[in-house]
Amino acid sequence: MTDKTFKDYLKEDTVSEAVDQALIDQVIDQIIRDIDMGDQTAIEELLMSCPEDKLRGFLSEVEESKNVNEDSKTMKVKVINSGYGTDMGMKDAEIISQELDSNMKPILKVRIKDFNLGDPVIAEWRNDMWTVDMD
Repeated sequence: MTDKTFKDYLKEDTVSEAVDQALIDQVIDQIIRDIDMGDQTAIEELLMSCPEDKLRGFLSEVEESKNVNEDSKTMKVKVINSGYGTDMGMKDAEIISQELDSNMKPILKVRIKDFNLGDPVIAEWRNDMWTVDMD
């Protein structure tokens, strides 16, 4: 699956390095237990202390996951050419693989019909969406 889980989102580098990773893991485990029991009260209180932009950023990632078709392993990606400053809009892409680049950031190898002669291209997570730069 290409989208991040709630646990992945909480572990991103947006979390202060001063926070102990073991503590974060314990909190995530407690959140999972609370949800399993149907109790969201403590989670709501915790989220009320989160900055609004972080909450909205998480929602955009959830919304973006709606562009993924699990059955055929296709999704919508934005296709641009930064060298020419062109934006070709959202295109259907076949997901070939998920990998980490040299900076340990997630990338997707995708195939987009009628682009790059059908050869695989790399999609990067930019501005809250998967983006292929044909430059």
